[in-house]
Amino acid sequence: MHDGTLEMKVNTAKNEQAAQTGHSTSNIVDVKDEEKPPTRPGQKAKVKGAPRAPRTSAALPASDPQWKATVDGLLQNTAALDIQPKPDMNFQIQRRFLNHHYDCNTGSFLAIMKPAYNPSSTPNNPRPRPILFPFYEENPDLPAHPGATGIILTAREDILEIQPVSIFINYAGRGHSPSVWLYSGDYELENCAVMTGEQFSRQPRKTKERWGNSILDLKRDVWSLMRARIYLRKQGIPLTEQSVHAEHQKIKAKRSGPVELQDVIDAFVNEEEHLNIIRMKCVTYDHDFIEDLKTRHEVWLKSPKKASHVGEGKRTRSQAKPSKVEAKSTSGLVKQQHVDGSILTSTKSGPQESASSSVLGLRRSARRSARIRKTLGRTLLPDTDNSDHSVSEFEASEDENKEVR
Repeated sequence: MHDGTLEMKVNTAKNEQAAQTGHSTSNIVDVKDEEKPPTRPGQKAKVKGAPRAPRTSAALPASDPQWKATVDGLLQNTAALDIQPKPDMNFQIQRRFLNHHYDCNTGSFLAIMKPAYNPSSTPNNPRPRPILFPFYEENPDLPAHPGATGIILTAREDILEIQPVSIFINYAGRGHSPSVWLYSGDYELENCAVMTGEQFSRQPRKTKERWGNSILDLKRDVWSLMRARIYLRKQGIPLTEQSVHAEHQKIKAKRSGPVELQDVIDAFVNEEEHLNIIRMKCVTYDHDFIEDLKTRHEVWLKSPKKASHVGEGKRTRSQAKPSKVEAKSTSGLVKQQHVDGSILTSTKSGPQESASSSVLGLRRSARRSARIRKTLGRTLLPDTDNSDHSVSEFEASEDENKEVR
């Protein structure tokens, strides 16, 4: 009697365990029928054909608890915008595309789209579209998704003068090629606090280092004046209008005194320099704008050169002048000056004919015979000159580490 009861309890326990794990003792599913892709131990199975969503703040390192509490307090009365229909999180664009189709300066933290190229501008209500391109490295509390609230760190005040401002976020961060950006909505910005030294010290290490390098590299006055003051304090020189101005001029002339990364970080921690905490509130999501982006982007992707610009007369990247050969045309002649200083002169015939006739002409000079042999043995390097002024310095580098803030 007891043995029968014990056996029933054991069978009941087995059935409950099988139900929890999703298996049944009476209905076993063949693994082959499920067609699960093979995985390595510890690796998640990939779903074929599923789009890859951009990285959000949830994928970033966790914030310092005290700083997170500060951010939560600053944003507690700021509501997120419920966007309907939901934005396409997979539609991300290169900044070069904005330059080509919207004549939008993509070489700066703040870009202005002129009313003539703003899809939401009308003749009766012409308005520009200011756009910000913040990075997560410098701003770890950016909106996690379109419509969400967030924080921007900056010392610039001009971004508060034109509102609302469209926000594009690079969720993947620097170092990814091509670099792509997601439209997150139109935001109102409010300077809600000055960051204290303790708050700066609680930022992620990468954030502190990025701000340190930014102050060392960026040329805008608000940043280069910071560097000037940091150098003067380091040297024990009193901060006066004259001393700061003199050092600032040296920075512009690239003759400034040495300042290290740690010097900048210490200046923020010691509250000798400050960043402002800017609260971000999404007030609208421009569906007409995003649809115009998608339509033009589809055309741009099909373009062989991906360089159809709204303006005419601007050189595309494929038409950029060679960096190693300077071509000059005078009276039907073409002079090509090579990197070693030798000059080949020919008529405007085809490239091969020009080169051969130039070489024949130069071989008549015994003084240049050695130089000609050296020139003939050299293979010209590919174009590395970023002379395409329709493509910004930021886009030419693609790694976007040279951003002008």
